[in-house]
Amino acid sequence: MLLQRKDLNKNNLTLNISELIVEKDTSIATETVKTYTVMEGEQVLLSFMSKWHPSDAINPPELLKDGKKADMTKYAGSRFTQLEENLFRYSILFKDLTPSESGLYVLIDDISPGFYSSRRAVKLFVKQKGIKPFNAKCLLHDECQETISCIKGGCSCTEDQYQDGAVCSQKKKKQEQCSSLPSECEAPLVCTNEVCDCDSDTHYVDGNVCKERKPFTAKCLQHDECQETISCIKGWCSCTEDQFRDGAFCRQKKKKQEQCSSLPSECEAPLVCTNEVCDCDYDTHYVDGNVCKERKPFTAKCLQQYECQETISCIKGWCSCTEDQFRDGVFCRQKKKKQEQCSSLPSECEAPLVCTNEVCDCDYDTHYIDGNVCKEKKKKQEQCSSLPSECEAPLVCTNKVCDCDYHTHYVDGNVCKEKKKKQEQCSSLPSECEAPLVCTNKVCDCDYDTHYVDGNVCKERKPFTAKCLHQDECQETISCIKGGCSCTEDQFRDGAFCRQKKKKQEQCSSLPSECEAPLVCTNEVCDCDYDTHYVDGNVCKERKPFTAKCLQQYECQETISCIKGWCSCTEDQFRDGAFCRQSKFLIFKTIT
Repeated sequence: MLLQRKDLNKNNLTLNISELIVEKDTSIATETVKTYTVMEGEQVLLSFMSKWHPSDAINPPELLKDGKKADMTKYAGSRFTQLEENLFRYSILFKDLTPSESGLYVLIDDISPGFYSSRRAVKLFVKQKGIKPFNAKCLLHDECQETISCIKGGCSCTEDQYQDGAVCSQKKKKQEQCSSLPSECEAPLVCTNEVCDCDSDTHYVDGNVCKERKPFTAKCLQHDECQETISCIKGWCSCTEDQFRDGAFCRQKKKKQEQCSSLPSECEAPLVCTNEVCDCDYDTHYVDGNVCKERKPFTAKCLQQYECQETISCIKGWCSCTEDQFRDGVFCRQKKKKQEQCSSLPSECEAPLVCTNEVCDCDYDTHYIDGNVCKEKKKKQEQCSSLPSECEAPLVCTNKVCDCDYHTHYVDGNVCKEKKKKQEQCSSLPSECEAPLVCTNKVCDCDYDTHYVDGNVCKERKPFTAKCLHQDECQETISCIKGGCSCTEDQFRDGAFCRQKKKKQEQCSSLPSECEAPLVCTNEVCDCDYDTHYVDGNVCKERKPFTAKCLQQYECQETISCIKGWCSCTEDQFRDGAFCRQSKFLIFKTIT
């Protein structure tokens, strides 16, 4: 069902409403009927859909006013429209509605599919127009007096209006004249000198617009953009250097001996708030006369101990650390003992200790440990014991005497010298080049009998089955074939070497592929494999298959005979694949 409200002075309104179905010939439960409030003088169009022609309805629509049956024709006219086959719209137009205490009930009987009779009911409550003053309860705007609106169930002005006596007036714009009425000017304007203008205490003018003054940390261009007492500094609303922040305000910083609280930077620098009084910060300053002066850093001149920063001493007129201390940034710390943790700071450990792996320990470049004591390392030919690193590098303790380490050094005169690297010049001194280098043409280079060069590195030549890219990577006699170190086809493997395969009648052993194909090692001599080959002159030839021409029996493959110049089976054989088999005979016995 559809309810449409129409006022000559307003646009049409369309509302979707719910329906109440009641049994025929029963009273209306008024507390459950959906009620729609309309204003006096409005026109109301009530429509509903039916699958039946209105002539099929049991009764025409009825109108109840103040609990009594009313004349329908006085208020309404009706019509029906066919929309589709078996679908009709029934419309009732109400006009000249007058207020009623209990409202108008519209009852419509209908026959639903299946010939079930039902009644549809809607209540229209007609309200008197425009009589309620400010603050009266309301449902519709038209209930309130002229210029007043119904807002949240009460008669009042809209947000863009102000109350002017018994009427609502439009709020005034910037520079329009005003009086002392509340909210007479559009927000955020205030009435100043009888003109609506910005409230300079809380707003500033941007073009012709009043904008709210900004709080701390907001971006700004001018001082007047920031809230009272706050300044625009480097594009931000903040306090000046001689002020401190106190809540939403900036206050003047306090001088020495003035009372203070716990607010940050409340006292003038370098003062701090101590016992609720601004005074020197004696951790970082000292008093010279009545002036707080900053305590002095390293290397500054001084007269008294307190002039230097905390932990630093005044030594011989300069701020520095004592001998048993080390410098750690802006502080002096006590030097650390053996095995105490340390960092990379100079002189952090007691001499002769050094910081190694974040622990104070002996300097093993120059000292060694004897018990728990660091001792200076011994020189060449000085006596030594079995203590680690007792000798100066590159010396090692050999036969209880400090001498050269011949793994990494060689002797030139009485001096241990580090062995020479690839391409460095060399002489005839023994072991002058680093292993595996050898001195060749007075230059340390690879021993190419046992090594090859990869980049600038000598690498040991590779054995059988190792991966390779070039021939010289493999050991002597071995070739690089298809990415692996192996023998060529005309060679066989003999331990760590490749040997040339042996010819017919040469002596052989049991090594695989020692003889040239198709020879095999028979009775320690390379000869034909007579199971698969025969000798033609001095050549091993492969024995022939079926249908091949032949001269001798041995030319044909095993089990096959040479018959009339062809390799074939004898009469008492049959062919089975590549072989001849003996024929099978059936023996018959006569039964008498």
